[in-house]
Amino acid sequence: MNRFVKWALATVAVVVILVFGAAILLPRFVDPNGYKSYISDVVFNETGKELFIAGNIEWQMFPVPGLSVSDMALTEPGESVESAIVSIGEARVAMELMPLFRKQLEIGRIELNDMSVNITAADSPLSGIIVRDANIRLVPVNQ
Repeated sequence: MNRFVKWALATVAVVVILVFGAAILLPRFVDPNGYKSYISDVVFNETGKELFIAGNIEWQMFPVPGLSVSDMALTEPGESVESAIVSIGEARVAMELMPLFRKQLEIGRIELNDMSVNITAADSPLSGIIVRDANIRLVPVNQ
Protein backbone atom coordinates (compact mmCIF):
# COMPACT_ATOMS: atom_id res chain seq x y z
CA MET A 1 0.00 0.00 0.00
CA ASN A 2 1.13 3.51 -0.76
CA ARG A 3 2.80 5.28 2.17
CA PHE A 4 0.48 8.33 1.84
CA VAL A 5 -2.62 6.11 1.99
CA LYS A 6 -1.34 4.44 5.17
CA TRP A 7 -0.78 7.83 6.84
CA ALA A 8 -4.20 9.09 5.72
CA LEU A 9 -5.95 5.98 7.08
CA ALA A 10 -4.04 6.22 10.35
CA THR A 11 -5.00 9.89 10.70
CA VAL A 12 -8.67 9.13 10.05
CA ALA A 13 -8.57 6.28 12.57
CA VAL A 14 -7.04 8.54 15.25
CA VAL A 15 -9.68 11.23 14.64
CA VAL A 16 -12.50 8.68 14.86
CA ILE A 17 -11.07 7.25 18.08
CA LEU A 18 -10.73 10.74 19.59
CA VAL A 19 -14.30 11.70 18.66
CA PHE A 20 -15.77 8.53 20.12
CA GLY A 21 -13.54 8.81 23.18
CA ALA A 22 -14.72 12.37 23.78
CA ALA A 23 -18.35 11.29 23.31
CA ILE A 24 -17.90 8.67 26.01
CA LEU A 25 -15.76 10.67 28.47
CA LEU A 26 -17.34 14.15 28.25
CA PRO A 27 -20.63 13.19 29.95
CA ARG A 28 -18.69 11.49 32.75
CA PHE A 29 -16.61 14.55 33.62
CA VAL A 30 -18.82 17.54 32.74
CA ASP A 31 -22.21 17.79 34.45
CA PRO A 32 -24.36 20.30 32.53
CA ASN A 33 -26.75 20.61 35.51
CA GLY A 34 -24.07 22.67 37.24
CA TYR A 35 -24.74 25.44 34.70
CA LYS A 36 -28.47 25.91 35.42
CA SER A 37 -28.01 29.08 37.48
CA TYR A 38 -25.53 30.51 34.94
CA ILE A 39 -27.99 29.90 32.09
CA SER A 40 -30.79 31.51 34.11
CA ASP A 41 -28.58 34.54 34.89
CA VAL A 42 -27.66 35.01 31.22
CA VAL A 43 -31.32 34.82 30.18
CA PHE A 44 -32.26 37.39 32.86
CA ASN A 45 -29.44 39.77 31.87
CA GLU A 46 -30.35 39.55 28.17
CA THR A 47 -34.17 39.58 28.40
CA GLY A 48 -35.18 40.77 31.85
CA LYS A 49 -37.18 37.54 32.22
CA GLU A 50 -36.62 34.72 34.72
CA LEU A 51 -35.85 31.23 33.44
CA PHE A 52 -36.61 28.27 35.69
CA ILE A 53 -35.12 24.88 34.82
CA ALA A 54 -36.84 22.28 37.00
CA GLY A 55 -35.74 19.21 35.05
CA ASN A 56 -32.37 17.78 34.18
CA ILE A 57 -29.93 18.87 31.52
CA GLU A 58 -28.52 15.78 29.82
CA TRP A 59 -25.94 15.14 27.15
CA GLN A 60 -27.08 13.69 23.84
CA MET A 61 -24.06 12.34 21.96
CA PHE A 62 -25.43 10.37 19.03
CA PRO A 63 -25.94 10.91 16.15
CA VAL A 64 -24.56 14.43 16.84
CA PRO A 65 -23.54 16.08 20.12
CA GLY A 66 -26.12 18.18 21.89
CA LEU A 67 -28.14 18.73 25.04
CA SER A 68 -31.61 17.81 26.21
CA VAL A 69 -33.36 19.97 28.83
CA SER A 70 -36.67 19.22 30.50
CA ASP A 71 -39.27 21.27 32.37
CA MET A 72 -38.40 24.91 31.73
CA ALA A 73 -40.48 28.04 32.25
CA LEU A 74 -39.87 31.67 31.29
CA THR A 75 -41.66 34.20 33.52
CA GLU A 76 -41.80 37.87 34.28
CA PRO A 77 -39.65 38.78 37.32
CA GLY A 78 -41.39 37.80 40.56
CA GLU A 79 -44.14 35.81 38.83
CA SER A 80 -44.85 32.15 39.56
CA VAL A 81 -44.13 29.30 37.15
CA GLU A 82 -47.88 28.75 36.75
CA SER A 83 -48.17 32.15 35.02
CA ALA A 84 -45.23 31.48 32.68
CA ILE A 85 -44.97 33.30 29.38
CA VAL A 86 -43.44 30.17 27.86
CA SER A 87 -43.15 26.69 29.32
CA ILE A 88 -41.34 23.83 27.60
CA GLY A 89 -41.66 20.18 28.54
CA GLU A 90 -38.52 19.19 26.67
CA ALA A 91 -35.98 20.99 24.50
CA ARG A 92 -33.28 19.31 22.44
CA VAL A 93 -30.41 21.24 20.93
CA ALA A 94 -28.09 19.51 18.44
CA MET A 95 -24.76 21.03 17.46
CA GLU A 96 -23.12 20.92 14.05
CA LEU A 97 -20.20 18.49 14.20
CA MET A 98 -17.63 19.93 11.77
CA PRO A 99 -17.44 23.46 13.31
CA LEU A 100 -16.48 21.84 16.64
CA PHE A 101 -13.17 20.82 15.04
CA ARG A 102 -12.55 24.53 14.32
CA LYS A 103 -13.40 25.41 17.96
CA GLN A 104 -16.70 26.98 16.88
CA LEU A 105 -20.13 26.20 18.27
CA GLU A 106 -22.99 26.15 15.75
CA ILE A 107 -26.52 24.96 16.47
CA GLY A 108 -27.79 22.53 13.86
CA ARG A 109 -31.29 21.73 15.14
CA ILE A 110 -33.62 22.75 17.96
CA GLU A 111 -36.67 20.73 19.00
CA LEU A 112 -39.23 22.07 21.48
CA ASN A 113 -41.78 19.55 22.75
CA ASP A 114 -44.85 20.18 24.91
CA MET A 115 -44.42 23.93 24.63
CA SER A 116 -47.05 26.38 25.84
CA VAL A 117 -47.05 30.10 25.10
CA ASN A 118 -49.24 32.60 26.94
CA ILE A 119 -49.07 36.23 25.77
CA THR A 120 -51.12 38.53 28.00
CA ALA A 121 -49.31 41.88 27.77
CA ALA A 122 -51.92 44.51 26.85
CA ASP A 123 -49.44 46.50 24.75
CA SER A 124 -48.48 43.46 22.64
CA PRO A 125 -50.13 43.02 19.23
CA LEU A 126 -50.21 39.31 20.08
CA SER A 127 -52.09 39.85 23.35
CA GLY A 128 -54.52 37.08 24.22
CA ILE A 129 -52.80 34.41 22.14
CA ILE A 130 -52.43 31.10 23.94
CA VAL A 131 -50.72 28.07 22.39
CA ARG A 132 -50.79 24.78 24.29
CA ASP A 133 -48.82 21.55 23.84
CA ALA A 134 -47.08 22.58 20.62
CA ASN A 135 -44.17 20.62 19.17
CA ILE A 136 -41.75 22.68 17.11
CA ARG A 137 -38.67 21.62 15.17
CA LEU A 138 -36.26 24.28 13.92
CA VAL A 139 -33.72 23.18 11.32
CA PRO A 140 -31.33 25.25 9.22
CA VAL A 141 -32.33 25.91 5.62
CA ASN A 142 -29.70 24.76 3.12
CA GLN A 143 -28.85 27.50 0.69
